[in-house]
Amino acid sequence: MVHQHFQLIPVLSVAENVILGEEQTAQQAEGHAVATLTQVMQAQRASASGSHLVRSLRVIWGAFWRALLPLAAILLGLGVGLILWQLALTISTYLVDAPEFGRQAFQRLPLQERAVTVLSRFYPENQLLTRLLLWLPLLFAAVVGGVSMVSLYRHGRQTWRGSAAHCADGRLALLDSLLDALLDLFSTVSRRLNRMRAAQRVRELSKRFNLEVDPEALVEKLPVGLQQRVEIIKALYRKADILILDEPTAVLTPQESRELFRIMKELTLQGVSIIFITHKLKEVLAVADNIVVMRGGRVVGGAARHELPADESEAEHFLAALMVGREVLLRVSKGEAQPRESVLQVHDLRAYDDRGALAVDGVSFEVRAGEILGIAGVQGNGQTELVETLTGLRRAAGGSISIGGESIRMGDPRRVTDAGVAHIPEDRQRYGMVKPFSVADNLILNRYYLPPLAVFPTLRQLPFAFALYLALFGTVAFLLVSLRDALYPSLAASLRLAELDPRREPGPFILALAISFGTALLGFGAAHLAGTFGTRLLRHLMGKRAERGGLQRDDRAVRQNAERLIAEFDIRTPSPETSGGSLSGGNQQKMVVAREFSRQPRLLIASQPTRGIDVGSIEFIHQRIVQQRDNGAAVLLVSAELDEIMALSDRIAVMYKG
Repeated sequence: MVHQHFQLIPVLSVAENVILGEEQTAQQAEGHAVATLTQVMQAQRASASGSHLVRSLRVIWGAFWRALLPLAAILLGLGVGLILWQLALTISTYLVDAPEFGRQAFQRLPLQERAVTVLSRFYPENQLLTRLLLWLPLLFAAVVGGVSMVSLYRHGRQTWRGSAAHCADGRLALLDSLLDALLDLFSTVSRRLNRMRAAQRVRELSKRFNLEVDPEALVEKLPVGLQQRVEIIKALYRKADILILDEPTAVLTPQESRELFRIMKELTLQGVSIIFITHKLKEVLAVADNIVVMRGGRVVGGAARHELPADESEAEHFLAALMVGREVLLRVSKGEAQPRESVLQVHDLRAYDDRGALAVDGVSFEVRAGEILGIAGVQGNGQTELVETLTGLRRAAGGSISIGGESIRMGDPRRVTDAGVAHIPEDRQRYGMVKPFSVADNLILNRYYLPPLAVFPTLRQLPFAFALYLALFGTVAFLLVSLRDALYPSLAASLRLAELDPRREPGPFILALAISFGTALLGFGAAHLAGTFGTRLLRHLMGKRAERGGLQRDDRAVRQNAERLIAEFDIRTPSPETSGGSLSGGNQQKMVVAREFSRQPRLLIASQPTRGIDVGSIEFIHQRIVQQRDNGAAVLLVSAELDEIMALSDRIAVMYKG
């Protein structure tokens, strides 16, 4: 299924997402039906009547390591012994060359006898100790090897007798896990080969369907449009009997859409059933054999394609009326533009994407008040990075941006918003709203800090707060000073500071003054903290207004604002307190549009404003965009829908590779 909300794992590459969970199916579809050793093992474990290949491998492996382990221990001991032996001989040779030994007497003896003789010279009383020193490394290695073998053998028997799961798997001992590690290595190599074949298959599908995408790229680094392409390739890769496509052409050009429709028709001729979910009526009429219309979670109508009017325009109006429940104007009604002064000036703008590649390369343009400048192009050619740079969400690598003749510091969203810029993001759930927040809270995200939503302290509130502070401060200060006066005489007497002559004892006198003033300052500081805390606590307990960012929020004004915008923009929600994430896609988009338009912006930046919403919401948003233009705002429209660009724009620019 190709879903509107992508079912992709961001940290995996495109090829890994495409083959995820479908490795064996993909191999069989491509003629690679040979299973890996790991798959053979899994098949044997699942089937009691299968081949004994894996069991035989384990028996052979168990016999092999049981015979090999003692031999390896002995060889290891011999190696250690030989090393120590050579060290002893080296020492003996050095001692033989010493003046107290006769060199000629030793040169006629075998090498071993030289060592024994030298050691005997060191320990002439005990010949057994001499032999023990020579053979001790070999004995130590043999003992270690034997103990290791016995320990592993006992562990293997306990594992065999004590675990039914291990019995079923045919594991003979602990070192059988080495076989699993070896098979896992083979499996890793096999998976790597499968990914390479999958990447090649992804390239073939991309080339065939004109869906250009890098199989090795991480999904989290791709823009929304390319992620949609990955979903389409993922569905086409599986060659399923039933293919569900949910808004698959949202980011495709008309040429790519027509090519996809051709492939869909070929798949239907091969027996594949396709459920095509879209709000684009032209696509429905172009590709569907049977059409079903849903509204409000129920089927409200349906017909075969040949049963609809032959005229495409009449068929579109018929389906649109079923979708919305009323007559819909499918064509945008707007008058001639009357552009005035320049509002947005962009000069030689450059910006990099998340991968560090240059996505916006020397872009320059201007948008004037009272006009709509449309930017067309296939998704992934720098439109996302351009919009993010203009709205302060991404830092520019060079160039300049001016709004109303004033240069804007790039990378500062608050300053861009305060300059009168409204932004409809291409991904409303990621950048346009906070899903757990209520509709009322989402409608004030861009102006919660401004009146009348934010309430500043009034002159009537200040005297009361000051009086409360003085009362708390005086009370705490009086209590602390009284406590100091009660404790100071005994403290001064113990330190001999009660009766001092400053002329004779200046040091103790200064110490007494420091103690007195220090305690007074500490007392006043504690009184100040108590007064501040008390006023804040009392304001929190008595007031109905919540603290937001150091400001008081007027809940009544917030609710009135939400009710007004809900009614004006026809946001279908049970109440203003409903979470924004529970709304439908069209109503979420209306909520974002309502919030951005409510400030009367001087510049509107709309990126993919009608992606994934119904015909009625599209009509509504188009009318609002034209209304903003007629009210004197400058509008920058970025869309992958050529029909939308042609219908709304007064001037058109095309972006390609930045």
